[in-house]
Amino acid sequence: MEKKLASFKVFLKMAKDLEGTEPVIALCCRMYYLEKYLGLKKQANLQISPEENAELTKVLDAVSETKKIYPMSKEEIKDMLEDFCGKSFVRMDKEDHTVPKLTKEHASRFNTTAHFIELLSIYDGMTPKWEEKMKYCKLKASSILKCLKQGVDPPRGNPNNPDPPPGAEPKPEDGKAPPDYPPSFQSPAQNPSTGQFVSPPNFNQPSAPRFIEPPGPPAGYGLQPPRPANAPQSYLPGPSPQLGYTGGSQPASAVVGKRKIDPKNPYNEMGKIVRQHPKYFDVVDKAQKLLEHAMTDLNSKGLARAVKNLEDAYKLLDQLEN
Repeated sequence: MEKKLASFKVFLKMAKDLEGTEPVIALCCRMYYLEKYLGLKKQANLQISPEENAELTKVLDAVSETKKIYPMSKEEIKDMLEDFCGKSFVRMDKEDHTVPKLTKEHASRFNTTAHFIELLSIYDGMTPKWEEKMKYCKLKASSILKCLKQGVDPPRGNPNNPDPPPGAEPKPEDGKAPPDYPPSFQSPAQNPSTGQFVSPPNFNQPSAPRFIEPPGPPAGYGLQPPRPANAPQSYLPGPSPQLGYTGGSQPASAVVGKRKIDPKNPYNEMGKIVRQHPKYFDVVDKAQKLLEHAMTDLNSKGLARAVKNLEDAYKLLDQLEN
């Protein structure tokens, strides 16, 4: 029983991490903790100790304070929570398919996303769709940890039906081998007049490459400017026009290499968070939430709170690479 009670402490930690950027979601975490903790105590007919009472009082005070700042209805909180859970699930699914390597941190974040979805139960929002997503996140978290423990790369996508490795051939359906040519040409046809069978064309046989003559240079390209009539013998014509190209072996825009993202170091040489790094998307998501809260505060005449949220959003965005 004590172990089960202690397992609810994770929601207090989540609330503490979110209270600066997601105060309404932090409110949901604390309310879920109170409901589950007190409900389990009552079910087991256990008394609340003075230490527990002091901690529960702090949680209740934090809930009351948040409700004063954000006087929202149950439906409004439920809609905001569903939106938050949806974005969190989509972000984790995107990272699952794009990050170079899945780590313990991704397993922890999948588990946290499952906890977020679990909060919907206190607002009667745990539909079969959300329950399926919650189970999927828990399955992903356990699959990643299990694979890392075994020293193998965790599968991408659904662990029960993982995505094929990059460059792999798609699996045939129903145990049937894929056809060598389109289905309409799978068997030879018989000519009704002669009775002879005509083999279908082999669409897998590559055709001979066709030579396409490249287009000629534009008019005036590469021509030297005319020599002035009274020019001295040492006169040398200027460089031929190169369509805006000023020199060098090739235009700089042509030298574009694939950028390598270091999952352990999200910062560039200027100290900014590089694009395409998971931390970049996290910061953008937090900034968007702060902007949404600022709009909500303006509508409820909370000008000071709106200004603070805007300032916090600017500080987050200032960390990003342009």
